[in-house]
Amino acid sequence: MTLIEIMVTLGVIALIMGITISQLGGTFDAHAREATERLASTIRYLYNKAASENLTMRLVFDFEKRTYNVEATADRFLIEKGDPRDKQKRKSEKSTEKAAEGEITPIQKAEASFGAVDSYLLKPVELPGGVFIKDIYTEHDQGPVTSGTAYIYIFPSGYVEHAIINFRNEEDSEQRSLEINPMTGNSRRYDEYREPQK
Repeated sequence: MTLIEIMVTLGVIALIMGITISQLGGTFDAHAREATERLASTIRYLYNKAASENLTMRLVFDFEKRTYNVEATADRFLIEKGDPRDKQKRKSEKSTEKAAEGEITPIQKAEASFGAVDSYLLKPVELPGGVFIKDIYTEHDQGPVTSGTAYIYIFPSGYVEHAIINFRNEEDSEQRSLEINPMTGNSRRYDEYREPQK
């Protein structure tokens, strides 16, 4: 082997090692980019589907399972601020109090009935390896949702609830975020943690 052949071989080995090391270091970034791009495409698709089919749709995020899926309803639906679980608890407590006092409880307005959307394009999605949901800010929640289940609503009128979805790696040393534009359904990706502007 000549000196040139040895130098070329060493150069190729160094190049392969450099690419391998950079890919290992950028795994979270690559997976987070994949997750945010897929989610942004899903939101844009739901924005169009909700308007064309006159449906109220919602993205359902499960923090523990690291998944999200889509539900929809043809019922009229009005979003209220605050945790819906707290509202249901308050309604239940009021009904119990009135029943105990012997009052007749008025007929409650039926809640919108959301159900899973039967579509290959909208099947449940698990986040790529090493990507976790850190928290989600929405218009209807009082603060960030950090565990359990979070919802983002898309309305047939051409409006998506303004939301910021923050992702993290397992050690929570790196964060990425996706912010949804409520008027267009488009999303913007950030290479940092984001909070709603005051």
